[in-house]
Amino acid sequence: MGATKKISVTIVNRYYPPDGSITSESALDLCKFLISKGVVVNIICTKAAYNNSNSNIARTILGIVHRISGFYQGKNNFLRLISSTVESFLLIRKSLKINADITIVMTSPPLLNYFVALLFRKRKKRWIYWSLDLYPEAFKANKLVNANNLIYKHVLAISYSYPPEAIIALGKNQAAYLNHKFGKNLNNFILPCGVFLNSNNEARGKIPFWKKEKDKIYFGYIGNLGEAHSVDFLKLLIDNLNPDFHRLVLAVYGSKSQELLGYIKNKSDTILLLDHIDRGDLTHIDIHSASLNTEWTHICVPSKLVSAVHQSSCFLFMGPQTSDSWEYLNEAGWRIDNLKPIDDQLKAFLNNLTKDAVRQKQKAAIKLSSEIESDVQLAYNKLFHFLSNDI
Repeated sequence: MGATKKISVTIVNRYYPPDGSITSESALDLCKFLISKGVVVNIICTKAAYNNSNSNIARTILGIVHRISGFYQGKNNFLRLISSTVESFLLIRKSLKINADITIVMTSPPLLNYFVALLFRKRKKRWIYWSLDLYPEAFKANKLVNANNLIYKHVLAISYSYPPEAIIALGKNQAAYLNHKFGKNLNNFILPCGVFLNSNNEARGKIPFWKKEKDKIYFGYIGNLGEAHSVDFLKLLIDNLNPDFHRLVLAVYGSKSQELLGYIKNKSDTILLLDHIDRGDLTHIDIHSASLNTEWTHICVPSKLVSAVHQSSCFLFMGPQTSDSWEYLNEAGWRIDNLKPIDDQLKAFLNNLTKDAVRQKQKAAIKLSSEIESDVQLAYNKLFHFLSNDI
C-alpha cells in the first residue's frame, strides 16, 4: 500500500446513530477512534431503531453512512426471521459495493456472518468478525430450532466456512469458542461491550430523585430482559427483598419484560419502576443484577455488567461460572449458581448482605473500572496496529 493512501474500513451493523442501542453506540465509539487515527470509515446500516426507551437519543453521526430501509420490527418470530434474513443479505451485498480495505461485520441482524461466507468468499473479500450475540447458535439456545434441524445445520456449517482475518470478541472464552468453530487460531482483540471511551458519555450526575432512602441497599435491573436471561431469577429476587433494607430499581424492555411487569403489579413496596435510567445514574445503584441462562454461555455476554462496574457499582449475577462476564469481573460481584436451587441461594445472600460488604465490592469495582478502560483502549490500539501492518 502506498504511503499516501489511507486505510479504509467498513463497519456493518443493523443499528447506528441516531439510534441509541448498545450495538449502535459500540459501532460509533470504534468509528470515532478509527477516524482519530486517520482511517476512512464507512458504515453500512439500516434506518431501523432498536426497541428500547433510549433508541432515539440524538447522537453525533460519524463516518460515511450508507443506510438501507429497515423491514419488519414487530414481535412475530417468523416475520422477524424473514426480515432479518433479507436485511442481512442486503447489508452484506451493499458492503460489497464499498471498496474498503477490510470489512468489520457485527452480528445484527442475525445472519450477517452467513451471507459473508456466501458472498465474500467469491471475491476473497477480507473481513473481521465483531462477535456480540452469536448466530445461528442463538436460534438453538432460544429453542426456535434443535441441533438436528437440517436448515440449522446448513446455516451453522456455512457461517463458519469462511474464516475472518481477526475476531473482535467480548471475552477470552468467547474468542476460544470462535477459534474452535472456525478451526483456526485467529487474531483476537478482546473488547468488553458496555464502555464507550470516545463517544459522548453521560456524566455522573447528582443523586437521582429515586434514591431517597440512604439507609437502604438499592438493587437494579436496567436494560434488556430477553431470551438469554432468567425472569424467574428476578421474580425470586423480588420475592426475597426485605422492604426494611432493600429497594429495586427497574427499567426493562425485551421479550420477557411484560411477564415481569405483570408479576410486580402487587409488589410495589420495594420496587421503583422507571421508563429508563441515564448512564450517569448507574453509579447510584448499589448492586446491579443480571442473569445468563446456561445454554447462552459464550453466545451472549451481558454488557450491563461491564457498564455497571465501569460506573463503580457492584453486581449480583446468576449464571455459569465459565461466563466471560463472571470471569472478567468477579471481584466486584456475587454469583448465584444457576445449576443449584436459586431461592435458597438468594435468601442466604440477602440475609448476610451488609452495607459494608457492598462497600468492599464497590472498592473492587472502582479498581476494575480503570482496568476496563485500559482493556478497551488496548483492544482499539491492537486493532489499529493490525490494520496498519496487515493491510
